[in-house]
Amino acid sequence: MGRYRRRIWKDIAFRRVPIPKIKKGANRLILEGKKINNITGVGFHRRVPDWRTHQPTEVEEIYLVGNFSLEKIGEGTYGLTSFKVPDPGDLVGSGFPFYSGWMKVQTAFRKPAKSRRLFLELDGSFAAAKVVVNGKSADSLLWPPQRLEITSLVKAGNNSIEIKLATTLVNLLGPNRTYGIKKIVYVGPHAFVARELFQKEYTFFDFGISGLRVLAVD
Repeated sequence: MGRYRRRIWKDIAFRRVPIPKIKKGANRLILEGKKINNITGVGFHRRVPDWRTHQPTEVEEIYLVGNFSLEKIGEGTYGLTSFKVPDPGDLVGSGFPFYSGWMKVQTAFRKPAKSRRLFLELDGSFAAAKVVVNGKSADSLLWPPQRLEITSLVKAGNNSIEIKLATTLVNLLGPNRTYGIKKIVYVGPHAFVARELFQKEYTFFDFGISGLRVLAVD
């Protein structure tokens, strides 16, 4: 099972296939296979009597996973570039528009001499945040106002704070080429095949944290 896990990525349906070293400029990736199971409607997967002539077949997205950043080269088009340390305040705009996972932000502060209660407040956070103070879990902040009391976890002198920000899957899996996606309340299979709403440009949801502050309350 351990060896099999190394050949998949996050989901058993996502097989990991090593690719040769890519070259500078345009590269072509060809996917070949035999279609035996086809879609007969939105959300339906059934065998069909004549698979040789049936249209359409179903092809999933192909994802490149590696240690690289992205740069925009055209409308709805991105190219690979060398890895760059992301801006914690804007992960999307600093080369990671399709990233899905965790981002860790660390900082330190000294406890004020005269303070009875201390609060941590996140500034401009566009993500769910897990807070760790001096190696101990504080709490998770899921929506505004992202403010948390940390008095019991703070010690005299220097203190460390670790913020783990979690993204959603929308920037990676979509449907982020759907016009007005940020205003759509319910997303289901229909949102991925609404051709009348399709646009070439991607719509990304913000992700990051612009700052944090520790507030002392006497």
